[in-house]
Amino acid sequence: MEIFFISDTHFGHQNVLKYCPKRLEFLTTDDVQKMDELLVKNWNDRVSPFDTVYHLGDVIFAKTTFDVLDRLNGTIHLIEGNHDSRLVNKPAFSKKFKSISKYDELNIDKETTICMFHYPIEQWNKKHYGAIHLHGHCHGTLDTVLPRRYDVGVDCTEMCPISLDEILARAKNDPVEILPQRN
Repeated sequence: MEIFFISDTHFGHQNVLKYCPKRLEFLTTDDVQKMDELLVKNWNDRVSPFDTVYHLGDVIFAKTTFDVLDRLNGTIHLIEGNHDSRLVNKPAFSKKFKSISKYDELNIDKETTICMFHYPIEQWNKKHYGAIHLHGHCHGTLDTVLPRRYDVGVDCTEMCPISLDEILARAKNDPVEILPQRN
């Protein structure tokens, strides 16, 4: 069993192709159905039915059928994004997820905490002790780079989920921001 992270799939959202041109590098057309099929294929190529996926929001466009979610491998936990807020109260949507929250933390071991929120933040729990912050929302456009803060949106991960091992390998090269000593 592995753990994966992803954000901003925007299944069924035609305008995301206009606002996120990186997606067109992976497609030969601006057909949203082809984008959806590529996302499902990439997801299922990496994630087994026994894996866990944390989706950090903006799963699906409100007008889209929720059936695409039935085709995704793994047990999915949703960290609610701005496009999800009007859907989480709909049983046809919410039943697709093991859990739904606005923020979550995953304690990997005594030293490793992953803080998950749809939006990027500058301060997160245990940041000065090496915690990692995962987010989405920005579609790879965030100008400010902070060590141990990563955009796991599909526009930053070649249109597929990223594994916990990949996140930890990346964090290994990022320094921990230590609090200054007080006198």
